[in-house]
Amino acid sequence: MMNIKNSFLKSFLGSFSALLAAIILLITFVDSPYIPSWKEIFSSKTVVDEKVDCVTVLDVGQGDCILIQSNGRFALIDTGDGKTANLYRLLKKKGVKGLDAVILSHWHSDHIGGAEEVFGNLPVTNAVLPQINSENSEIDSAAKEILDLCNQYSVSVHTAVQSMVINIGDIQLTVLQSDYEASDENNRSLIIMAECDGVKYLFMGDGEISAERKLIESNIDFDCDILKVSHHGSSTATSKDFLEICTPGISVISVGRKNSYNHPSNDVIKRINATESGIYRTDEDGHITVTFSDGNYFVSTQY
Repeated sequence: MMNIKNSFLKSFLGSFSALLAAIILLITFVDSPYIPSWKEIFSSKTVVDEKVDCVTVLDVGQGDCILIQSNGRFALIDTGDGKTANLYRLLKKKGVKGLDAVILSHWHSDHIGGAEEVFGNLPVTNAVLPQINSENSEIDSAAKEILDLCNQYSVSVHTAVQSMVINIGDIQLTVLQSDYEASDENNRSLIIMAECDGVKYLFMGDGEISAERKLIESNIDFDCDILKVSHHGSSTATSKDFLEICTPGISVISVGRKNSYNHPSNDVIKRINATESGIYRTDEDGHITVTFSDGNYFVSTQY
C-alpha cells in the first residue's frame, strides 16, 4: 500500500513540476517583446494545394490589376478602375478565395477603383498603402474611402516604405521606391520588384521619367527580366536611359482597347523595340501570365 502511495505522490509531483515549468515559460514568452516578421504578418487561411508561382497582369481595361500567386497564396497590386465587369468573378476563376495582401501603388482611380468590389467579396488580410498627400483634397478623399473599407472589413493597414519586403509564398516583393515628396501623384507611385527563384519582375505603377531618373540616381539595382510598363505605355515614361539599365526580356503593357489617351504611345513602342524586348499588351493579348519555374519564366495569354 505504501508503494502505491509513493508512486502516486511521485507522479503528482512530476506533473506539478511540468505544469509549473510550462507556466514559467508562458509568462516569459508573454513578457518578451515580439515583433512579427513580414512573412509572419502575411499569413493566411487561403492556402490551396496547387503549387504554382506566377504573376498575371489582368485585362481590366484602362487600369492596373496584377495578381500575384505562389504556393496557393494570393495578393493584388492595384485593383483596376472598378468599371470592369465582375472582377470578383475573374479572381474566383483564377482560384482566389482570399488575399494575403492588396497593395495599392498610388491613389488614382484607375488603380484603386475596384477595391470596394475586392474587399466586399473576398477576405483580405492586409492592405499596403502609399502615404496620403494631405495637400490634395481629391487624393485625401480617395484615400479615406480605402481606409474606411479597410476598417469596415477588418483589414490590417500598413504604410509602404522604401525597402519594405513582402513575402507571398515563394515570391518576394520589395518596395524599391516610394517618393512621397514628388509633386505629381503618378510620380508618387510605389515601384516594386518581384523576385522568384532569381527571376525579377519590375512594376512601375504610373511613375514617369522624373521617377525613373530618381531611381537611376539612387543606384538601386532595378535590372529585370520582365517589366510592367509604366502608365499604360504613356510617352511620359519608359525613357531610353531607363530601358538601357533595366534591360527587360519582355515588357507588359496594361492598357484599354481603343482608349481615349492613345496609349500606348508609338514612341514608347519604338523605344522598347529598340531594346529587342518582346511586347505583350492586355488590349491585344488579354490576361498575361508569367509563370516561374526552376529559374526560368514562361509567358501565356488568355482572353
